[in-house]
Amino acid sequence: MRSAQRMVVLRAGGSYSIAGVTFATMRQQAGCRCACRHARIRGGHHAHITASDIMARSEATLPPGMDIYDALRRLLRGRLTGAPVVDDDGVLLGMLTERDCLKVVVAGALDGWPGGKVSDYMSSPARSIAPATTLYDIVHLFLTRPYRKLPVVDERGRVIGQVSRRDALVAFESARDNPRLFGDRIESAPEGEGVDSAMRRARGGK
Repeated sequence: MRSAQRMVVLRAGGSYSIAGVTFATMRQQAGCRCACRHARIRGGHHAHITASDIMARSEATLPPGMDIYDALRRLLRGRLTGAPVVDDDGVLLGMLTERDCLKVVVAGALDGWPGGKVSDYMSSPARSIAPATTLYDIVHLFLTRPYRKLPVVDERGRVIGQVSRRDALVAFESARDNPRLFGDRIESAPEGEGVDSAMRRARGGK
């Protein structure tokens, strides 16, 4: 069985695909919200795309004292894979993910649905990124860690946005349309190069 990493290849002309599905198709399916958020990237003049360029600024957050089942229902209603847990000042305390919620459901089925607070089940400390984190570093985190979403925090640790895997995919395809954002490193990629090698080279490695 091929690994997921080997299914991601660079094709002639700098086109990317995953398991035969091009990023252009993924971008079309991403919806109006992502398309609008990334429209400015294609015409921008930044040296690099960063988290602040692609993050969603209005995603849901959860208070630590919220009932865990209310939080679970909020994630399900919003079709969210997770949400940051923040204090009254918006400072990141942890992350409540689908995996955490699965633990809640299993524990509830075995123990008579005891309930609890979000703080009892959240993953803490949560991995966060700064607004200046580059797209390549974001993609590297998604490829090497089980994260589906990364909270973006300011210098005081307050959540100011979130970046999802989908955001990174759409931004990467937008960057391919305007290679000036990354220099010549993408366009010069050999056809069929694996994603690990491409990522190392794009981030300055060999």
